Amino acid sequence: FSLWDTQERRIVHERKLWTHAKFAFSPTENLLALSDEGSSAVSLVRIGENGEVGETKIAVGGRAGRFAFSPDGRRLAFFTRILGGVQEAQVWDLNSGDQVIPPIRTTNAFAYHGGRLVLGDRVLAIGTGKSVRVHSLEGGNLLFDTRQPDGVTALALSVDERYLASGHGVSADEIHVWDLHADTAEPMQIIDDHDAWICWLEFTPDGRYLVSSSADQTLRLFELADGE
Repeated sequence: FSLWDTQERRIVHERKLWTHAKFAFSPTENLLALSDEGSSAVSLVRIGENGEVGETKIAVGGRAGRFAFSPDGRRLAFFTRILGGVQEAQVWDLNSGDQVIPPIRTTNAFAYHGGRLVLGDRVLAIGTGKSVRVHSLEGGNLLFDTRQPDGVTALALSVDERYLASGHGVSADEIHVWDLHADTAEPMQIIDDHDAWICWLEFTPDGRYLVSSSADQTLRLFELADGE
């Protein structure tokens, strides 16, 4: 892992990460979350105005990866693999240093395509294996749970946290979209325009459009009202 100063074209920080670690930047400040090789802690790396680097750690009891910040940058979610191979999703408040909700048991979080999670202001969305779940950040209650016919390879939550989209791709290269305010776990829309597994999904800020990228080397924009 290398952190570059793009103006001075130099490396300001380097380290060796765990293979499945990934990393994420805060949306509100120069704060980076990552997991070092062999570490059972999450490192929070803060980059100063002149490229200086400060660091704090959160002991999480196992290797961590697949990081996601909340929109306001106050909370951080990630998967952990703890003693005995147990996998969990954890959410931490970065100001207090406390867990926001009890850890949520998961499976397949570190598989080839790996688990996916999205952290909103009010909910945590998790996609692991063939399962898509949404938990409240007020106590961790399960709000939405559905089994899918294929593995989850991408996950997105609209800004208002009303719409959830999951991408798939082992036997069916589809995108499923749900209205979380509806009284059903059936998707409001299934999109099957891609010819390979879905790599990434993102809603536009108004929630009207969904952007998808795929291993078929295409980037597509869908209007959710009519699926065009």
